[in-house]
Amino acid sequence: CSKCGELKPFGEYNTENKRRSGVRADCKACVSERVKLARLNRSPAATRANGQPPQPMAEENTEPYAHATGASERMTDGSWASIPDVHIDNHDRWAWAIALEVVLRHKPRLLHIAGDLMDCEALSIHEPTSLRTPMSFEDEVAAANKHLDEIAQAIPSDCKVVFTEGIHEFRWVRELAKFQHQTALRGATLTDLLNFEQRGWTWVPFREHYKVPGSNLRLTHSLEKFGVNSVRDHLKDVGDGSIVFGDIHRRELVECGDADGNYRFSACPGWLGDHERITYMHRTKVQRTWRHGLMVGWVVDGRAYPHTVPIVSRKAVFEGRLIKAS
Repeated sequence: CSKCGELKPFGEYNTENKRRSGVRADCKACVSERVKLARLNRSPAATRANGQPPQPMAEENTEPYAHATGASERMTDGSWASIPDVHIDNHDRWAWAIALEVVLRHKPRLLHIAGDLMDCEALSIHEPTSLRTPMSFEDEVAAANKHLDEIAQAIPSDCKVVFTEGIHEFRWVRELAKFQHQTALRGATLTDLLNFEQRGWTWVPFREHYKVPGSNLRLTHSLEKFGVNSVRDHLKDVGDGSIVFGDIHRRELVECGDADGNYRFSACPGWLGDHERITYMHRTKVQRTWRHGLMVGWVVDGRAYPHTVPIVSRKAVFEGRLIKAS
């Protein structure tokens, strides 16, 4: 090579650079390096007072935007995360494990549990669609508490947790009153059964929302908009803010705004259920439209910014790293 001076096999050279006169050509590696340097020098960002190409940013300037320290009711700036519908005991164990790992790495200042953490299948008014015996309500409460304990271990100690009650949790209020269901838990609220007072977490009743203090972000389970345009319909109904919700199980994000910085969005992070356990809907539709995932984001100057984290084939990529459940 006329550039690096190394003797390399013929395949290491570009044939168009081979000179029949016998003069050595540049190898592919040297040609590629020369092209990259030429592009860099032609870039407007390369123009500096000293004429030198731009240098990498200092390490202290590349730190991620993390949650603010210290507990505060007013979330002016900071990071947030949203865990969508889990549907215990019909959840996907691998998707759940990945979601916990993402939350652990993100270190949110506010965590949203979007509802339908529990399936409450034993309380359903619908006819059974499989011969499988559902988990009893008492056992599901115990399993839900175990999952909430895992969340508590994954989040920072000063993280505020907001649980927006889903339609499946609402079965405890609505359906249990119709059935003479024999249970030692009769009369207790889910906030009692899930130890929310002891945990110091916030419970938002079904058909209500939580507005994140100091931001334009609203959190809820659903505005009960369905169909292919449900995410866009949520954006219309929320008015001048942004909204994150669950319920529809479709991982979607709709944004709107302008060049003046008027940005807002509507998003469903997806769900964390097990596709194989669904028997009340055609399997093809479930696998095509219901997607695993969760959402993280940040609040900067009172405006929320979202980042979806797809979970595909028991894998997710977050902060440039592969997270794999096996």
